[in-house]
Amino acid sequence: MSINIEKVIDDIIGGMTLREAERIYQLDKDALKNKCLKYFMSNPKRLVEFQQALKNNKKTVNQIKIPDNTLRKICEDICDKKDTLRNIANNLSMDDETLREKINQFLIKPENKELLKRYIQYQNSIHPDYSHINFKALIIEMLRSESSQSQIAAEFEIPTRTLSREMEKLKDEEKYQKLYYACKGYSDKKMRRQKLTDFEKMLIEMILMEYDDEGSIIIEGGKNKTQLQYEKAKKKYRSGK
Repeated sequence: MSINIEKVIDDIIGGMTLREAERIYQLDKDALKNKCLKYFMSNPKRLVEFQQALKNNKKTVNQIKIPDNTLRKICEDICDKKDTLRNIANNLSMDDETLREKINQFLIKPENKELLKRYIQYQNSIHPDYSHINFKALIIEMLRSESSQSQIAAEFEIPTRTLSREMEKLKDEEKYQKLYYACKGYSDKKMRRQKLTDFEKMLIEMILMEYDDEGSIIIEGGKNKTQLQYEKAKKKYRSGK
């Protein structure tokens, strides 16, 4: 089946969702992204219009409500490898990213912490580069739960050395330098098996309050080659190079 990708893009800009385009034009998600990528490489001016259309279309899809008990079942089925996120999204007539966002919003609720751990452990098996982990949020969780590096790493099945490297990266980001020094002081005390004083706990909590907008420990799944190329094309267009 010969596909006129310009017609597909026109339809999406006109209000068609990605999921509908995949079904109507008999394209899987990666094939559609690849074709769009090639088109925008030679027609970069249409990229902004396309992105805005995706945002507008996504708002419509986001209005679909999924009950918490259904989301719990979805997460459990994914963790137990009884179903895939893509297949479930297909059945719900929504794109993968929208379903992933709804899952993430569900998992960050305090009462779902154990299921969040399971889901992250499952994601670890798919993305061994840990690109699905928001390490800054994980480090904040380590401090809030008064866990050691080895404890929080074991809890989420992440190598301690990987967590240590991510902590060191905080030092080079001005916004997170307070978090870095809080971690260093806290970790040193843990290594010496010393308890934090009430004053030290208060100081750490005051620092953590500055990062209340950091978000969930889990972020969107690791990016595949096509997604990385797509992002590269967007940056190239925005920079005018």
